[in-house]
Amino acid sequence: MSASDPKGQTPPILLLCKASVAIGGCVRSLIIPLKPFGPYELKTSTFNGLRMTRILIVEDETPVLISAETILERAGHEIVSASTVAKAQTLIHSDGKLDLVFTDISLVDLLDGGITVGLSAAQKTNGMAILYTNGRVVTDDMRAKFAKPSRFLPKPYTAQQLLGAVASLLGTD
Repeated sequence: MSASDPKGQTPPILLLCKASVAIGGCVRSLIIPLKPFGPYELKTSTFNGLRMTRILIVEDETPVLISAETILERAGHEIVSASTVAKAQTLIHSDGKLDLVFTDISLVDLLDGGITVGLSAAQKTNGMAILYTNGRVVTDDMRAKFAKPSRFLPKPYTAQQLLGAVASLLGTD
């Protein structure tokens, strides 16, 4: 317990992301606040019964990627990340072990790139769990293309929703 924290609790964390954006032909730097979350245990082999895993996050929106990485790392997971289908494929087919892929469906280089990533990962590992996310409507036709086993987590999501979906897919919920 510290003087700045009289209740002995870890305060929520507020993530900020600096982004450069083209506005009216000029590049402007913006500070983007992300939703606060916390408290979480740091770097443990389990978190609320969830064993530490190696997770590939495929996300092309930097603030969302940073938030997801932080949430999962604070829960004790090892994270590798990619922002394109090509980089994700390289990581999937490397020698590194992956336990789960968390991918945005719509990626900058391919509208349904996350589906391609999920299918590739599931084929390489004979059924790796895939957690899909997207801020757009997901049709039944899109869901029919999802690798198995999988879940869908709509954006925006909270830290608790992300951790719950990961636990569910890993069978530790």
